Amino acid sequence: MSVMYENTGERHRRFDEAIQFMEAYQFEDSPVRGPATVLWCVKFMRTNGGSPLGWHQRWMTITKLQPSDPYAAFHECNCRILELAVTYDQLGVTALASMEYVCRQIQMIEEKYKDKNTSTSSESFEASLYAGVTHRSGLCISPQLSAWISDELKGEAAVMKERRKAREERALARPKNAAKES
Repeated sequence: MSVMYENTGERHRRFDEAIQFMEAYQFEDSPVRGPATVLWCVKFMRTNGGSPLGWHQRWMTITKLQPSDPYAAFHECNCRILELAVTYDQLGVTALASMEYVCRQIQMIEEKYKDKNTSTSSESFEASLYAGVTHRSGLCISPQLSAWISDELKGEAAVMKERRKAREERALARPKNAAKES
């Protein structure tokens, strides 16, 4: 993006203006596996907090975390990085693997604390369905990322199950072989 300045001469672009025309990018050679989530995250943060730091403040209220909590500080740091990348550096963050990683860290922290979210009751889920909300948690966790992680975990569970079966079969076969040798 071209760099914009305020009347005072300070480098600044409003967050909502900056993300207005951003597009999602998915590169096949991306070092970050899974779906691209930056665009989803910045739009979520704009809608639910006005900016990444605004969202961080709202998230702190939702989870009732104290600023001294290490994950709260890490969440704030990542939100600050994302916000500065958009408003000061004025980067097209949706095309950057580094910003994907930052957004993944934010989502990972929010996933860790999702049980502290006061709006995840069955009543609020029903209300979100009526409102047409596309995600149930009310947190900055991309539905596409959640689905991808779920699929990856299912695949890993299937592999682990097959390994466990193979170990059990080998264990069952050993006593029979040992008895024949005696």
